[in-house]
Amino acid sequence: VKTRTKGILFFTLVAVIMLASGVTIAIPSAFFGDPDEADTQIIVDVGTGIPLDNYPPDQQDQYCGTGEAISNRYVKEYKIPTACTQPLAITTDPHGTVWFAQTNSGNLAKFDPLTEKFTEFDNPVWDDYFQALSESVGEKIPARSMMWGIDYSSDGSIWYTDGYHDALWKFSISDESYDRLQYPNPEDTEGVFPQKLTIDGSRIIVNDLLGSRISFFEFAQVGQEIRTFAIPSPMEDSITSGFTIDSEDNVWYTTWIPDETGILVKFDYPSYEIEQATSMAPQGLLLQEFIEFYQFPTEMNTPNGVTVGPNQKIWIADTSGNFFFSFDPETEEFTKYVTSIPH
Repeated sequence: VKTRTKGILFFTLVAVIMLASGVTIAIPSAFFGDPDEADTQIIVDVGTGIPLDNYPPDQQDQYCGTGEAISNRYVKEYKIPTACTQPLAITTDPHGTVWFAQTNSGNLAKFDPLTEKFTEFDNPVWDDYFQALSESVGEKIPARSMMWGIDYSSDGSIWYTDGYHDALWKFSISDESYDRLQYPNPEDTEGVFPQKLTIDGSRIIVNDLLGSRISFFEFAQVGQEIRTFAIPSPMEDSITSGFTIDSEDNVWYTTWIPDETGILVKFDYPSYEIEQATSMAPQGLLLQEFIEFYQFPTEMNTPNGVTVGPNQKIWIADTSGNFFFSFDPETEEFTKYVTSIPH
């Protein structure tokens, strides 16, 4: 099915959408923020300080699990030492070490496949944040989040998302220390949810699931300058989900309205960089100057996973059915593939 619709021809709304950009100059203590100061109040129920505390006893089996690691000839499982950490986002570093975020503790953990040993790194910044948050409302707030995105940076750090609390976290491997970067929340946005994260050179790319945008964080080579900008969705009331980067540095991502329609978007990042650097009015760049988009096939409902494969084909996973799709930029056609029928 050829479903190309480009630029201003698809949504007249696009013509008035501008790319949001800006530059922030800061030192780490300024943009890797401590939690907001709050009036001290007494927190009565602090529990024992372990992840299990975040659930009442009658829910711990349901949310924390009771089983042991089980292996077979194809899969080997390893038991995480601390109970109920609820690991989610996972990545590897160049040495083959496996890193994952623990959503119910705020900690980062690593696993060495050679020694088969885990190391969990306590996150005092996380603890301080939730202590201040709990004190501000006068009751214990469960210290948990959703951490879907994680990646390794060549400077020897691990970055991951904190969806519930509008933040990005940086873990320095050499120092074993954490920093917290508050995720931008524009005044005209009802809510944000930093979901997936990819590090590409000196920039960090994040999809804001609920804020309906793709955000870029570009760190200067010298000093502590950070430039941020976002690609707003061409569609109102939409979700902006999975993204990928092709060999020409274009960013492809999905944006869609649940149970209605959606588009695959191609953002010409190199052209944007050139125009932004040379334009007399970089704040006035229009979105449609840098994007092409293609309407989803009718069978595509929840396209959460996106990656680029051989021959620059874009592959999309639909998480609500037994379909996945490819998109060929040359022919501008989607192809549907059916997996086994769900049981």
